[in-house]
Amino acid sequence: MKKIFLLLFLFLIFLSGCVSYEFGSKDLKEYEVEFIFINAGEEYRLDIHKQFENDNINISKYELISIDNDIATIKGEKIVGKNTGKTDIYATLYEKSSKEKYFKKVATIYVVNIQNLNEIKTIEDIQNIKEDGHYILKNDIDLSSINAWRPIEVFSGVFINPDGYKIQNLSVPSRESLLDYNGCNMGLFKLLKNAYIDGLILENVSIDVTDYNYDIAFVGGIASTIHYGVIRNCKVKGTLKSKHYAGGIVAMNTVGYILDCTFEGEIHTIGKEAKAGGITGSSLTTKKSGGKIENCNVNATVTSDHTAGGIVGALHEEENIFNSTFTGTVDGKVHQGNIIGIKN
Repeated sequence: MKKIFLLLFLFLIFLSGCVSYEFGSKDLKEYEVEFIFINAGEEYRLDIHKQFENDNINISKYELISIDNDIATIKGEKIVGKNTGKTDIYATLYEKSSKEKYFKKVATIYVVNIQNLNEIKTIEDIQNIKEDGHYILKNDIDLSSINAWRPIEVFSGVFINPDGYKIQNLSVPSRESLLDYNGCNMGLFKLLKNAYIDGLILENVSIDVTDYNYDIAFVGGIASTIHYGVIRNCKVKGTLKSKHYAGGIVAMNTVGYILDCTFEGEIHTIGKEAKAGGITGSSLTTKKSGGKIENCNVNATVTSDHTAGGIVGALHEEENIFNSTFTGTVDGKVHQGNIIGIKN
């Protein structure tokens, strides 16, 4: 709520300032909001002119605004990281020739400050992760002592692994061998909501929910679902089997950014509308709303009773997949493709 009031306040300043300029009439829709990842103390300079070069606007000057100055501040034309978290950057754009001005969101920035991260060293530490906490992995963790992993429900914070530690043996066995346990959304996390995940390495993941008491199940290595947010530099190795959607990184991507990730292993889904993908079973990304898959690599066997894709099972809206490769076998009984199983 604090951020909303701040944004409204800044917008009123924008309206009252620069009285010689009026609202622009052009529909600036060709530019893309930039995603930025920096550490505390680092500076980043946006190239505003390049960002809007396809929008037919002659920018004479611009002013940047950070929605949360505790996360990042503005220093002239530069963004400076301060504390761990996420904030948005807006710009007031002035076009001298037409005396028009525009107020646009130009960037989302994730900042990491090592000094204010909680250390994850044990299984108990992982199980006690808070929804909005900020964490750093500081030890290899073996989950083999947990017969059936119960995913972290909702996570909206920051979790990084800059030192290359591994989380191993995450397992959810078939219900036949575990009659007192049931679930339909599986992964290390259940839901990533505006979260930032960087560098997690999961090895020997084994999830099989094909015989659970649900018509629909979602299985992903990192998470069942990502809704906005970023997963980058993550690696998953294992076998994932689901009754509906499954993906090596996430089962369902809703306007999330999956960058520089890899999956190696096997993915299999059953059911008449089942979707399987090397990175994600289903992906919804648009230029306007955001989200993309970029620089991801898969080496796997991906099979499904319905749709299988080497990178994405079912792609909805725009094809925001860039520089991603698949090696292995794809077999979908209805639809299949080495990159995309089906485009809706």
